[in-house]
Amino acid sequence: MENFVNAAACGDLDDIKRQLDDKTTSKDVINHTDKDGRTALHYACLNDDVNLLPLLLKDDRVDFAKTTPKQEGIFHLASLYSSMQAINLLVKEENIVKLINNQNKYG
Repeated sequence: MENFVNAAACGDLDDIKRQLDDKTTSKDVINHTDKDGRTALHYACLNDDVNLLPLLLKDDRVDFAKTTPKQEGIFHLASLYSSMQAINLLVKEENIVKLINNQNKYG
């Protein structure tokens, strides 16, 4: 399970594509969190990875609402790391833009 999130954190787009194309790759694998409580989607947002992010946005297995232990979601992480391209992609997604006002554990 660590392989998917680690591939995203390192920007290994080929490995991510291979795993997403494999329809036996489960939601649990795709939404697995690493030791910091971050998923592949979190890393795509905080790294401003505009090659990876669209792949994850179109996959039905990705949990867009999953948060870190500090309740930081994808908008928090993209904003925190000044990932402007990621933010632009996120706000264009109707099913995701509703998450923009979610609060972290600090309110």
